[in-house]
Amino acid sequence: MSLLNETLHGVCFHGEAADWVKHKVLDSSSSGKSKPAFTAFIAKDTSFEAGQIYKYTNVRLNVKSMYNPNNGKATIPSNGNYAISWHILSNGGYAVYPYLKVNNNYQGYTACDARGSSGVRMACGNLVVFPLKKGDKIWIEELTSNTSRRKNLQAGYLSFSAWKKYKILNKISKCLIVCSFYSLLV
Repeated sequence: MSLLNETLHGVCFHGEAADWVKHKVLDSSSSGKSKPAFTAFIAKDTSFEAGQIYKYTNVRLNVKSMYNPNNGKATIPSNGNYAISWHILSNGGYAVYPYLKVNNNYQGYTACDARGSSGVRMACGNLVVFPLKKGDKIWIEELTSNTSRRKNLQAGYLSFSAWKKYKILNKISKCLIVCSFYSLLV
């Protein structure tokens, strides 16, 4: 499978949105400028403590080197509106609260609580759009302070993505929302 196909599959782009990503984000030959975007995954089962940054080390797309897998933070390369998406799968019996931070302020919230449901995994995620400035930092951080049976994340189902908003965002956002609901059913 090519990097393009893996990337498009990983963030669930289909149809017109997938074509747009291919030609407007990944293929910069038409405009001469690449568009800021990244998608990264966590490749192994893991747990996080309160205040710990999620480090997505399996980077599939990193246009303009936005995302740093060593510290888990993305640096915004230019002013504009950015779509930011993150998705988590918690193993049965556990709870996680991955929150989006922008410049050290909580800006996006997700609760993934599967306590009391042994063997049933809980999927959660969020998609937000914010006006950001060049140099702003974004990352996902665990909120909870109770570490007793609180964090257990399923490998391969943890993703973090961001891209600069363009006119096609409505189609991509609708696709991601549909994909998020679909992942809850699968």
